[in-house]
Amino acid sequence: MLAQDGSDINLPFLQDDTQISYGQDSVVCQYHMNALYDCINHVFWKSRIDLPTKKSEVNALIDFINHRNYPQNSIITADRGYESYNLIAHCIENNQFVFVPSTSVFDCLDACNPFYNLSFGIVRFKIADDKYETLVSNLDENEFKLDDFKDLYHLRWNEETAFYYLKHAVGMLYFHCRKRQHIQQEIYASILFYNYANLIIQNIKKKMELKKTKYIYDINVRSALTNIRNYFRNQIKESILIRNIKKYLTPSRPDRNVQRSMKRQSAKALNNRTS
Repeated sequence: MLAQDGSDINLPFLQDDTQISYGQDSVVCQYHMNALYDCINHVFWKSRIDLPTKKSEVNALIDFINHRNYPQNSIITADRGYESYNLIAHCIENNQFVFVPSTSVFDCLDACNPFYNLSFGIVRFKIADDKYETLVSNLDENEFKLDDFKDLYHLRWNEETAFYYLKHAVGMLYFHCRKRQHIQQEIYASILFYNYANLIIQNIKKKMELKKTKYIYDINVRSALTNIRNYFRNQIKESILIRNIKKYLTPSRPDRNVQRSMKRQSAKALNNRTS
């Protein structure tokens, strides 16, 4: 179960091609990271760093699909903005399941093939009293029911959470350098650490016996990442690492609905680091 999304990464300011303007008096430097995320095992399968002025999340997903560096028969989900006939056609050509929430480039048309047959379904379900979600999908309607689509689309949010942990827990808000090549190295190192840490977290989680309480408790990922970092630095032993991960838990509230806060963030100074 894979999700595709992108996230902006703020950089120290330099006069280069990473500059992007937000209004007349606001110019910042950014990268845009596109990533394919495993929502069940909580690891990134594929990632790509793009310039902010060349944001092409759809083309990044098409590139990932064409290379197929992920398990066969995966289901890929994506949020609004990915709806594209070209993307659906590439999924069909690669025998890949996908559903995504216009005009665009269409690679499957040329002088020898002036027509192309597309087959997909549209699913619409209620998410609030006056709100509906509409999904475009090529999943078999005989195998997947309406509630399945709700669950699959909801799992996509795990990638948003992963981006949050990458930035605020692993430390991808803070960089140790200004050179872009070195920053790219730090970004990929952060992803590698996040993947490896989650393999440890998921392995410990499988062996935990949780008591029956009002809420279902889960591992506190932010605390676990800190302990795993200390373990890699030989600051704590393996037994202490496992004990701390099992000790610090957080309640799981799947039905809780919180308004998403959207605000711009500036790059942090080089003397303000978390790693």
